Amino acid sequence: GKNKKLPTPTDFFRLAIVAPDTSAGLEDFLREAEMLKLAGLLDFDLFISPFEGVNAAKGIPAAFEKLVASNQPYDAVCVVRGGGATSGIAWLNQDSIVRAVCQCPFPVLSGIGHERDQTLVDEVANVMCGTPSKTIGYVATLIVQNAQSAAQSWASFQQGVDQRLGMAHQRLDEQLTMVADVSQAIVDRAKTVVDGWVREAVGLGPLSTLARGYAV
Repeated sequence: GKNKKLPTPTDFFRLAIVAPDTSAGLEDFLREAEMLKLAGLLDFDLFISPFEGVNAAKGIPAAFEKLVASNQPYDAVCVVRGGGATSGIAWLNQDSIVRAVCQCPFPVLSGIGHERDQTLVDEVANVMCGTPSKTIGYVATLIVQNAQSAAQSWASFQQGVDQRLGMAHQRLDEQLTMVADVSQAIVDRAKTVVDGWVREAVGLGPLSTLARGYAV
């Protein structure tokens, strides 16, 4: 249960791939992985090892040791190989291979053989995907879902900003209108006061007296 207890990835940015050199399943996997890489959504490193015969018992654990020693921040390790004879798939039940998968510090995604094939590697992996195509499909689906979620969040954020800007503009217009009204009222009151002073000043002079018929 050691690898299963690791947190299952919620997104993928960099993968390690452990696979045999010649595998139709690996070709299917890499075809879609390359598309994701060209889109700038995923990066990956390939670690080749025999998956059958006595060399598999040493090669696969060695591949895991190499990817761990690379000190890359892998989100997951994909162990993939295409279908084949049951006797060939059975080599993946060897103790050294199962132990390497179980003790891997990164979550392992297993995609081995056909749907009906199942090995001890599948039993100890963090996620059993079934086939190489389904493994990269699992990765791609999660990447797309996260991208869609991010797009929706960004659209919601923009909408919120637009609403806040609209409310701010409305408040600013209201304040400008209020300032204009208050300013006009102050000017009007000042004009009334000044007019009163002018009338009072004119009334204190001799002209108003002369206008009423008085003469010097």
